[in-house]
Amino acid sequence: MITLAAGGFGMSPAAREFYRGVAEAYQRSPLEVAAVILFFALLIGGSTTYVFIQQRRGRAARFATARRVFDEHAARLKLAPSQLELLQLLAGYLREPWQKHRLIEEEITFTACARRALEEGVAKSDEISALRIALGFKRSGEHRLHSSTQLRPGTTVFLVRERRSPPVRGRVVSQTQRGFRVELQSGHGHFPTAGTVAVYYHSAAGVFRINTMIQAIDGPVIELRHSEVLTRTQQRRHFRRRLKLPVWVRKLDDHPDTEPTETRFHDLGGGGASIINPDEQFQPGDELELRFSTDSSRTQLRATARVLRCSQRNTIAHLEFTAIHEFVRDRIYRLLFSRVR
Repeated sequence: MITLAAGGFGMSPAAREFYRGVAEAYQRSPLEVAAVILFFALLIGGSTTYVFIQQRRGRAARFATARRVFDEHAARLKLAPSQLELLQLLAGYLREPWQKHRLIEEEITFTACARRALEEGVAKSDEISALRIALGFKRSGEHRLHSSTQLRPGTTVFLVRERRSPPVRGRVVSQTQRGFRVELQSGHGHFPTAGTVAVYYHSAAGVFRINTMIQAIDGPVIELRHSEVLTRTQQRRHFRRRLKLPVWVRKLDDHPDTEPTETRFHDLGGGGASIINPDEQFQPGDELELRFSTDSSRTQLRATARVLRCSQRNTIAHLEFTAIHEFVRDRIYRLLFSRVR
C-alpha cells in the first residue's frame, strides 16, 4: 500500500523519498529490531536498578542516623540496661520500629506505646513510670495527665483509703523514680503502710482518680507508688456529685433581716451547685448567699453564687460560685470524695 502510494498520483520527488524511507523501515532485519529492544530494556533496567540502590542507601543512612540519635540520647540520659530493654519492647508498637528514638523525643509517642504495652500486660506500670521520669517527661498543668509522674509539686490531692472513709487532703511535695510523696494536712495516722489508696486530683481537664499503693510513711509525708493508669471521673473543671443536702438561701439584695429560704442541693461541686428552686423564686442573674453544713458538726459554711440558668420547668436552679473560701471548697471535696469509692 505504501509502495503504491509512493509511486503515483503525481507525488513530488520529496514525498516519494519520504514514503520510500518509511517502507524501508519496515524491512529492517529481526536482528536490528532485537538490538533496539535490548537497548531500551537495558536502559530501563539500569535506571530501575540505580533508583533501587539509591533508595537502599538512603534507607540505610536513615537507619544509621536513627541509631546514632538513639544512642546519643541513651548515653546523655544514662539509661540503665533494663530501661533500654523496655524501650526496645515499646519500639515494637511503632509503625517503624527502627524509629525508636522517637520514644525518647516525643512524649505523646511514648505514652501511646506505653498504654498498649500496659493493656497487653507485657510491661509493669511502675517500670513505665520510672522510665518516664528518666526520659524527663514532666508535662502537667492544664493538660490531661497520663501518669502520676506528671503531678507537679504543690498539686492538691485527696486520699481515700476505703469506701466511706473520710478523704484526707494533701499536697504533692516531690517526685522520685519509685513514687511520689504527698504531705498530708490531717488524718495521716489511719493510713497503714503497704495499703491501697485512691488519689483524687482535679485540673482544667477534669477530675481524675489514681489507684495506687502506699510504700512508706514518714510522719505526715506518705510515699505512693507511681501509676500509669489514671481514670477520669468527670470532665468538668470542679468535681460535682448529686446529693440531697439542706441549704439555706437568700438573695444578696434582700434586707439582712430577711429569713433565708430552706431548700436542698440537687448536686454540689467545688465550682458550683444546683438547688431545688422553691416556688420558682430564683431566676437567672440572681446573686445568692448559701449557708450549709457538710458534716455532723453542723459547722455553717458560706458561699455566694450567681444563678446561671433554670431547668426542669424552673424547678432546678443551676449556680456558679462567685465567692468561696478554699476552706469551704476543701470541706465540699471531703464530702464528695468520701462517696465515690
